[in-house]
Amino acid sequence: MAKRKLTAAASLRWGIAALVLFLLLGYGVTYFRQQHTMGQAQARIDELEAQLEDMRLTAAALEGDLAFSKTDAYIERLAREELGYVKHGEIKFIAEEGDAQSADSGDDADN
Repeated sequence: MAKRKLTAAASLRWGIAALVLFLLLGYGVTYFRQQHTMGQAQARIDELEAQLEDMRLTAAALEGDLAFSKTDAYIERLAREELGYVKHGEIKFIAEEGDAQSADSGDDADN
């Protein structure tokens, strides 16, 4: 009968050892899954922070453009570029498209 007690005690030890091993394995798998998920989340955070920085730069540029659009210099530039206005005493020269093309083709003929 002493042999049976020894066998029962050994079985209990093996059972406890298997349970501890199973729990450690479960915790290990959970830990590595969490690390992987956290790595993915950090990569997404980094990506979003880069996008945010780009958007901040764009917003700053747009704010600068908006401030410039409220100045007389902007109105003058727009009038000159879009409407062709000139100041008193200025002469505006306009190149015809045909002249520019013939000059380009003349260069090709020389080569």
